[in-house]
Amino acid sequence: MKKSDKKIANALRKALTYVCEELEDSVEGFSWLTDEVNYDQYPKSLVVILMFETSEMATAAKSEQAPFIHSTLEKYLTPLDPKFKQHKPRVVFKAL
Repeated sequence: MKKSDKKIANALRKALTYVCEELEDSVEGFSWLTDEVNYDQYPKSLVVILMFETSEMATAAKSEQAPFIHSTLEKYLTPLDPKFKQHKPRVVFKAL
């Protein structure tokens, strides 16, 4: 991993920690999140995986909370890189 990739990874970790804390307080059934990224294609390659207690909760969040989740991601990721306004991360909703 290049030094610049490590800086991006640390910044993403911090931003996604804030996202996680906000979603825990606001989205029913949300448990935790993780991410996948190809640093050569950052930020277009970012995928955020949201984990929920049940598949029903994941489905409900996807249909009812998606705008809130996307705006929360944008709120914390855009300061890292303004390109996130154009290249929104792909969000995956999964059950534990």
